[in-house]
Amino acid sequence: MMFRRSARTRSTAPCQACARMRAFLAVAAVLIIAMPLLGEKAAPLAQLTPMDIALAITGLGLLAFIIRFIAWRRDEAQERKNNIASAEKE
Repeated sequence: MMFRRSARTRSTAPCQACARMRAFLAVAAVLIIAMPLLGEKAAPLAQLTPMDIALAITGLGLLAFIIRFIAWRRDEAQERKNNIASAEKE
């Protein structure tokens, strides 16, 4: 009674945010482990500041947004074109 467990639930895939955090932590762990092993080869990584990383993430996010926005606009235009064509057939 004291250690009663709840019913088992079906395992589902992790959400995107969890997958991204796990990937980030894996890369961070690899870098932390590799720093002592790389020695002088890791010197360029030491010059990176958190602001550099934040700007890189922001830039990549902006680029991804622009690409997805253009793709969305093209899809919308194609959908409108298809709707007009189907309306003319009727």
